[in-house]
Amino acid sequence: MCQPVVGKDPGDCAPHRRPQQRAGQDASWPNLSCSRLYPLGVEDVSDLLGQYRAVLEEMHNNRIESGGQPRKWNRLVDKMQGLQLRLRESAEGRQGITNLALQDENSTVRSWSAVNALAWNASKVRPVLEQQAADSASLGGLDATMALREYEAGRLNTAWQPEHG
Repeated sequence: MCQPVVGKDPGDCAPHRRPQQRAGQDASWPNLSCSRLYPLGVEDVSDLLGQYRAVLEEMHNNRIESGGQPRKWNRLVDKMQGLQLRLRESAEGRQGITNLALQDENSTVRSWSAVNALAWNASKVRPVLEQQAADSASLGGLDATMALREYEAGRLNTAWQPEHG
């Protein structure tokens, strides 16, 4: 089993060594390969929530329909997913994502957080997605409609492993 080493990144442990950085990959991406071995503290949750929200805001600013690049978008989605997987391991992390879904002013932060929170708090976040789905003329409305459809059919997987995360 991996043990944290002071001053070392968890990804530096031999059995879970960080994969080689790919061209164009942000070196600051979290390596979450060993993250389940380290329990989250309150400070960690707060920090991860800040990172999670920042990535979602960057996604908002790089939307494809606004001229963003698909490769960058996909890397951001992978980064967000890695953070979301780590946050969902604790009650505090799940509550933080739920709160972002219910209270954040940014539509991308709200919608992605709501989709993720369907896994543990559907009754609270479903209205957020239903409200977004009512705007059938927008891409966000289509995304919310599809997420709700997949959730209702039992096919929505918010625990997928990111390709580059």
